[in-house]
Amino acid sequence: MIRAYEDLNHISENRMPQRSYYIPGGAADYTLLNGEWDFAFYENGDRAAAPQKWDRIQVPGCWQLQGYEHPNYTNICYPYPCDPPFVPDVNPMGVYRRTFVRKDPEKQLYLVLEGVSSCAEIEVNGRYVGYTQGAHLQAEFDLSNFADAGENTLVIRVHKWCSGSYLEDQDFLRFNGLFRDVYLLERPVGHIADVELRTEDRCLHIRTDRPTEAVLRDAQGKVVAEGTFDGTGELTVAAPILWNAEKPYLYDLTLRCAGEEIHQDVGFRTIAISDKQELLINGVAVKLKGVNHHDSTPDGGWVMSREALEHDLKLMKQLNINTVRTSHYPPSPEFLQLCDRMGFYVILETDLETHGFCSRLLNWPGYDMDAAIWPTNDPAWRASFL
Repeated sequence: MIRAYEDLNHISENRMPQRSYYIPGGAADYTLLNGEWDFAFYENGDRAAAPQKWDRIQVPGCWQLQGYEHPNYTNICYPYPCDPPFVPDVNPMGVYRRTFVRKDPEKQLYLVLEGVSSCAEIEVNGRYVGYTQGAHLQAEFDLSNFADAGENTLVIRVHKWCSGSYLEDQDFLRFNGLFRDVYLLERPVGHIADVELRTEDRCLHIRTDRPTEAVLRDAQGKVVAEGTFDGTGELTVAAPILWNAEKPYLYDLTLRCAGEEIHQDVGFRTIAISDKQELLINGVAVKLKGVNHHDSTPDGGWVMSREALEHDLKLMKQLNINTVRTSHYPPSPEFLQLCDRMGFYVILETDLETHGFCSRLLNWPGYDMDAAIWPTNDPAWRASFL
């Protein structure tokens, strides 16, 4: 019998659509839930009863570095039998619990998980809220109809493996848990949901889903453009200072709606390919001198503080690196902000790598790796791989 987290039609439930990253200010309230949580670990999560005893664990954190299991490393093979979408019958689970306070029941309340591996079920006050998988993607849930005024209890059940694990077979140490920031956003009704920004020559194109007041300031705080629009609009700067990796000049955009303020960094630049196949930034040929970057530290595993991210980027600057490849998944949003501000070109990868299927192919009779001969006429191979 297929389990819910193995069902390919069940990759999320009640999760908000992916949106651009921002922390709203003004009338919005931001509450960081990082710190010590109650924690219960089960070797077999499918047979878990209600926890009778709670330990304590740090969030963000990886449970393998806090006394539960051990990290393991694999590259071109899965750490379990390759039989998609099924995962091992004995699937460990970590249960996280803490309380939070809803300050204003008149506002919309959202829970944001910036990173959870491999999948999670969310519950508030004993009521099921939703489900998410996609370890390195932001997961946001509307708790407005689940949380009461005052104190509430949040429970997050994290399974070690799910069907999505087949898409997350990257070359790295394997960890689990709530490994990035967890926070609440209390936002006024009618707030902006998503923002799309695009620069073209002297123009900043803005698209939102609400009537918006927009103000653009330069690095010294001087207003250089402003306007009010409904849904889409443009702000024009007479002679914008252009952004590049050597001189990462950024403007500050403030969007106001329903009493909220959203701030976004804006860099004006052009990107093109010359007839010589050169990468042109602002019309100038640029040679990319890059490195791969994993979100990884010796003590924290997948957990990286802002200070640790800044440390890595400063080392890159000292070595004249100008490009970062986020191998092999989306990094924390703070990392991308720092790249904008410190001056790095970014090759941004998604959470998708399936080396384990290659290992099956290498062992398939008739496959010649050196000659790259694929037994595509074999019906059994086609059934297995196509």
